[in-house]
Amino acid sequence: MGILIVLILLLRALVAPIYLVFTVLLSYAMSLSVSAFILQHVLGEAGVNYFIPLMVLCCSSLSVDYNIFLMSRVREESSTRELRPGITRGLGPDGNGHHSPG
Repeated sequence: MGILIVLILLLRALVAPIYLVFTVLLSYAMSLSVSAFILQHVLGEAGVNYFIPLMVLCCSSLSVDYNIFLMSRVREESSTRELRPGITRGLGPDGNGHHSPG
């Protein structure tokens, strides 16, 4: 809930932060499901160790930080130019809108 509030304040919007939080929750659920499937049906384990959901949550939390970083870059770039070029520049390949050589 705290992340949602931070994203709402950062983006000054409601739909985009809900979408971003939803994608992280979906990523967590899918990662946990795939882990359980592999452990139980491919490797033949009886269940999932308590440590796996914790590790999947930690990895999913990194995507929240990345979402906040990317959306703050888009907001910053869009404040000095039109929205579409601001999005393009903010989401550029190296994080600052410049294409990496090669």
